[in-house]
Amino acid sequence: MILRNKGITAPQLTKIMTDIDLHTKVLSLSYNHFGDEDALILSQKLPLSIKELGLVDCHIGEKGGFALLEWVKKADSLTMLCIEHNNFSDDLQKRFREVTKSIDLYI
Repeated sequence: MILRNKGITAPQLTKIMTDIDLHTKVLSLSYNHFGDEDALILSQKLPLSIKELGLVDCHIGEKGGFALLEWVKKADSLTMLCIEHNNFSDDLQKRFREVTKSIDLYI
């Protein structure tokens, strides 16, 4: 499911997460500037079966980034994660690199 640059808001994101099923393997929400609060919703609702996730330039900061990191730790099917151009500290970027050694990470 490719939803890049659609101006997605929190209520829309909640609806999208409800509509995503276990058969969804690719999800790109890149260039939707939803920030930390929506990243929290996303990390709670994303199926662990996602193989490729794109969240480029979504204005996600530390709070949302750490929530996403916890999801990544459980997402055994994940093969690619694109999270560049967000507001992550060097420490958070290092933590993503540590837990994603077996996947393609773009940060």
